Amino acid sequence: LNNDEDNPSHSSTIKASNPHKAKWADARLEHWKGHVTSGTFVIMKCRDVPKGRRIDRGKWVHKRKRYPDTGAITRYKSRYCARGFLQRPGEDFNPLAVSSSVLGIASLRFLIAQACRLDFELTGCDIADAYVQSSLDRPLYLDLPPDVPGLKYYDQDGDKLCALCVRSLFGFRQSGRMWSDKLRETLAKL
Repeated sequence: LNNDEDNPSHSSTIKASNPHKAKWADARLEHWKGHVTSGTFVIMKCRDVPKGRRIDRGKWVHKRKRYPDTGAITRYKSRYCARGFLQRPGEDFNPLAVSSSVLGIASLRFLIAQACRLDFELTGCDIADAYVQSSLDRPLYLDLPPDVPGLKYYDQDGDKLCALCVRSLFGFRQSGRMWSDKLRETLAKL
């Protein structure tokens, strides 16, 4: 049921001829408001970025979600992602600290078998915007996401604005590791 229209390019979502243009704009705004609420970014003047640090560009990723059985559209989802391939090892991330632990299939099978043997009930969960729950280990700077309704890209003096990333984003090389560390730390407190 998925097609190219379910994963459109950013440029196609802002075209005047796109009949869903307003819905994509609402999705971008909803995503940005989530970042504002969680304190992901500190908006600052680009000229205040420390010398030697650069401001990277992010990328909008759009996805139209559908019900699996009927194919009806459930929502329009937009996510602003970092372009991790632009990050410089040693400066923007620690190349020795980018991997995070994962559950292997053999361990998962063992846990399921034990739960069945002991008649335990298994449940799962999805943590919304998981990466944004963790802080970054160093300052990273991004251009403000384009085409967000109401977002100001210049201050009253005409200075261009950018974002200091305080929390992880999808796309940063260290985001998985930062989330894994945060989860481990939180679970250890239980």
